[in-house]
Amino acid sequence: MRSSEKLGEAEGEILGLMASRPKELSYEGPEFGGGHGAFSYFLLKGLEGAADKNKDGKVDVNELINYVQTEVAKGTKRQAAPARVRQHG
Repeated sequence: MRSSEKLGEAEGEILGLMASRPKELSYEGPEFGGGHGAFSYFLLKGLEGAADKNKDGKVDVNELINYVQTEVAKGTKRQAAPARVRQHG
């Protein structure tokens, strides 16, 4: 069984973060790391440490989500807003 198939069987909570809400566009351009989408660009920056708000050397899921949502909104002049999705298992 593949790892992705096992996710559906996991008990607990699965968190998803989508680049945009339904009926919204995602934004891409050279200002986002040479052509990434805004979501991917800020997600990568966050994982590299920019999201470590409390400076403990770790990026937790809440820090990452808050960072990505804030930076995408700023970087796209509030034209895009990543959506947080929770699924309880």
